[in-house]
Amino acid sequence: MPCRFDRERTSVHKLQYHFIWCPKYRKSVLEGEVCGRLEALIEQKADEVDLEILELTIRPDHVHLFITGDPTLAPNKIK
Repeated sequence: MPCRFDRERTSVHKLQYHFIWCPKYRKSVLEGEVCGRLEALIEQKADEVDLEILELTIRPDHVHLFITGDPTLAPNKIK
């Protein structure tokens, strides 16, 4: 896959984030309906703040989310 850069009027950028999080005590609670609802909520938020989900993996005890987006959006605003 070729490396794709985003171009603005005064800059060229490629910004990607890898978020990992888990429930308290890493309990296996992200299964069944919870997993499906979590995936829908993450996709909804990505559309809302104009992010592209490159990869989303939901395991019973943790989540990996790899996204790309606009560099003007700070990581703490992606919630």
